[in-house]
Amino acid sequence: MNEKIENYNMYLEKAKGKLDSALTNLEHRQFDDAVSRSYYCVFHIISGLIYLKDTEFSSHNQTLGFFNKEFIKTGIFPKEFGKWIYKLFEFREIGDYVVTINISEKDAKESYERASIILNSINDYIKKSYL
Repeated sequence: MNEKIENYNMYLEKAKGKLDSALTNLEHRQFDDAVSRSYYCVFHIISGLIYLKDTEFSSHNQTLGFFNKEFIKTGIFPKEFGKWIYKLFEFREIGDYVVTINISEKDAKESYERASIILNSINDYIKKSYL
């Protein structure tokens, strides 16, 4: 296996670990943390995909913007992914930083499900395109 794929696999494992943590948080009714972990699952898998394109960014906004431009607007992934990702980002900001608002169970479960779909879709794309 070449070095790029090995490094991508580290992003993949990190993303899967965050998704596993999100599920644990859901089971313990820690909804703020569940959405944060769901977001980071998506962030890591997107970062892995972008890494395979020999690109990296220093901010979340740059990473998400590049993904939107290169993979959503071009039709590689459905437009709804873009909406889901920005909602995950918003929920993560609330869950991590806002003390006056708590994430609902419904939003936490939906975030987990969407993160799982995005993770699997991106990983399937990578298997077809890079492996």
